[in-house]
Amino acid sequence: MPIFKQKPMLGQRVNWSYPLAKHLVGCWMVNEKSGNRVYDLSNNGNDGILKNSAHFVTDQMGAAIDCDGTNPDYIEIPASAAINDLMFSGGTCVLWFKADTIGTDPRIVSKSSDSQPVGPTFVLEEATKFGFRIEHTNSDNGAWLCDTPTIAAGQWVQVAVALRGNKENRTPNIWINGVLGSLTQTKALSFPALTDASHPLRLGTRGDLSTTRSLDGKIDSFMMFNEMLTNNDVSLLYRNSRGMFRISRRFIPPAPGSNAVMSKVDGNLTNNPLLRGLVA
Repeated sequence: MPIFKQKPMLGQRVNWSYPLAKHLVGCWMVNEKSGNRVYDLSNNGNDGILKNSAHFVTDQMGAAIDCDGTNPDYIEIPASAAINDLMFSGGTCVLWFKADTIGTDPRIVSKSSDSQPVGPTFVLEEATKFGFRIEHTNSDNGAWLCDTPTIAAGQWVQVAVALRGNKENRTPNIWINGVLGSLTQTKALSFPALTDASHPLRLGTRGDLSTTRSLDGKIDSFMMFNEMLTNNDVSLLYRNSRGMFRISRRFIPPAPGSNAVMSKVDGNLTNNPLLRGLVA
C-alpha cells in the first residue's frame, strides 16, 4: 500500500500549481460516500452517475464504488470535449480498482458505444493479466497484454495506461502499481483514424453493457491527463496521489517512517520530495 494513499477530504480542491495538474482533464476521486453521483474535480464538470445497483461502500482505501458484475453496475460519465479522443490524440488514464473475482475478460474502463465496442478499453484477461484494447466494430483493433506485473483478485491495484497520439506508433505504456509492465501485442493495429467523441465513458463495464463482461469489484478513483505521463509521474501518483490536492498551509503530514505528529509549515515548501507541491 503506498504511504500516502488516502483520499482528499470531500471539498478539497485540486492544487493547480502541482506539476501534474496542468494536464488533468478528468478527476473522479469517489469520495462522496453516498448518493448517485461522483464529482469531476478537474473543473470540466463531467460528473459521473451511478447506474443500476452501483453504490458506495467503505473499504481499506476509503470510499469506493461497488459493482457486482451482473446487472451490470457501473459509473457513466458523459462524452465531452475535454475527454473525447484522449487516447487517440495522446494521453494517460490512471485507475485504482480491486477485482473481487475475475470472470471472463471483465471490462473495467470503456469509452465506446452501446451497440458495438468502439474505442479504448481496459480489460482483465487470462485471470491475472491486465489488457488494453482499441476496439473497432469491424474487429480490426490493437490489443496489448501486460505479462508482468500481474493482478490478483482481492487486491487493490493502480493501473496507468499512456498512449501516443501518432496513429502509426500507437504503442502504449502500462504501469501496474507504479512499475512499467512488460507487454505482448496480441492484435495488430490496422484501422483508419477513429473517434470516440459520441460515446460515454463507463467505469465497470463494456460499452455495450454486457452482463458477462463487467467488473465484479470496486473502483476507487480515476484520472485522465491530456499528456503521456512519464515513469516518474506515474510513480509519484502511486506513492502520493493526494499531492494533487490542496491542504492547509499550516500543517503537513510527517515524513515516511517518522513518529512525529502533524507539524506546522513555516512558509517554505518541505524538502521531502514526496511532500513537495502539497502546500497550496
